[in-house]
Amino acid sequence: MISIEEANARQANLQDTAQDILDYYHIEELIVPLGEVHKVGSFQYGLMVRPDIDFQVYTPNPSIEPLLKIANNVMLSDGVGKVSLHNQYAWPQNASVTKSMYLGIKPVWNNNFWQIDIHVMKPEDHVDQDNFYLGWEKELTQEQKDTILLLKTILNDNGRYPDEFSSVDVYKAVLHGVSSIEQLEQFTNSKTN
Repeated sequence: MISIEEANARQANLQDTAQDILDYYHIEELIVPLGEVHKVGSFQYGLMVRPDIDFQVYTPNPSIEPLLKIANNVMLSDGVGKVSLHNQYAWPQNASVTKSMYLGIKPVWNNNFWQIDIHVMKPEDHVDQDNFYLGWEKELTQEQKDTILLLKTILNDNGRYPDEFSSVDVYKAVLHGVSSIEQLEQFTNSKTN
């Protein structure tokens, strides 16, 4: 069983590497002109278990054109293996995607792929605002943060995260008192039945 100290050490390493990548590719400098930039997800919350960085950029009029320029700029940089663009506003209403203009960047860093997800969206299109409003993570106790990090680490180490359980699944469960994988499975099953 992994200890919280080991999970925190891994998380800190991922956090440091994530910042190095953002600095190297000047990601934040490139997206600031697009609107109000917010780091979100595990990188923002200090709960990283995978090489993944997420941003939401709020603007009243999301457009794909500025993302095309950023994609071109980044794709020409050393070590970027893939760049993808999506107009997710054009996707069917029942599609389970964040309504946004999406830019995905996949750099290779220390011989590992990383994923940078940038969603440019109208503020009202932010997903699950009731439960995960900006700054919600500041209300977590240290015990809740430790539980989330341990659960995500165990799930990731066992190949169950993020496909079987998402971060949001874990966050919601821990906010409802869940503290083990068994309880998480029961909580998730009770929500789907």
